[in-house]
Amino acid sequence: MKHLPANKYLAGISNVFIMLLPVSLISSFCLLASNGASLFEWREVSSELKIISSLIAQLFPVLLVVFFSQYLASLHKQPVVAVITSSVLLYFIICFQWELFHDGSVIPINFPFAILIPIIVSFFYQYLQLWSVFKDSHLPNVVERSINLVISVCLVSSLIVCL
Repeated sequence: MKHLPANKYLAGISNVFIMLLPVSLISSFCLLASNGASLFEWREVSSELKIISSLIAQLFPVLLVVFFSQYLASLHKQPVVAVITSSVLLYFIICFQWELFHDGSVIPINFPFAILIPIIVSFFYQYLQLWSVFKDSHLPNVVERSINLVISVCLVSSLIVCL
């Protein structure tokens, strides 16, 4: 444990990839089972397992965005829900605008963006907290907290999309 990188971002990315290792393993085992089923000429089972493997593999970048956003929000003491929501929203918007969808996939698969977008969103929330534009208030009223969340997500998302 004493050989962890001094850079907290690298440590966070490493931890997130370790947390997501079971997702890759499940996808790989489904693909392996699909190949095994095709050897026994169970075409329908093989096809279903291949689709399951593909869908699980497509979820990996989205889960990377979610878990890395959660890590960065806790690292910088930012509102977790706001950082995750903004990051996922921007991930889909940017990938859709730049047509980064692969053939046959409904979810964009872009690992550099899955890492960079949470960092940018976290930076913007740090900047907004520094200038006191957005404060994570611990309000008892759910409506006030929801309005605060919607305003902050819209503000950060529109700032990043406009850049």
